[in-house]
Amino acid sequence: MAKKKEQKTEGKKHPGGRPSEYKPEYVEKVDEYIQLSIKQNKTTTELPTFVGLAIYFDKVVNTLKNWGKEHPEFLTALRKLQAYQKRELINRGLCEINSRYFF
Repeated sequence: MAKKKEQKTEGKKHPGGRPSEYKPEYVEKVDEYIQLSIKQNKTTTELPTFVGLAIYFDKVVNTLKNWGKEHPEFLTALRKLQAYQKRELINRGLCEINSRYFF
């Protein structure tokens, strides 16, 4: 037991948990996901979302949020995703309103 305690105090402390699987190319993957969602949007009701992105990456949403906290470039990509989502929701809402009154 004494050896384990000595090993922990020598050198760097382990931060705990698994090492991050984040890769810088994931920023480009967010853009790919957005473009794919926009392309699919013409035939389905799919919106670009955090949940959809998590599925696309095969991760949980909290992992994406943690990556955003640790990597500013990834956070920027996530904000871009949110902007596209908001735009689509607004446009669809306006289309729904217009179709009720003008068609």
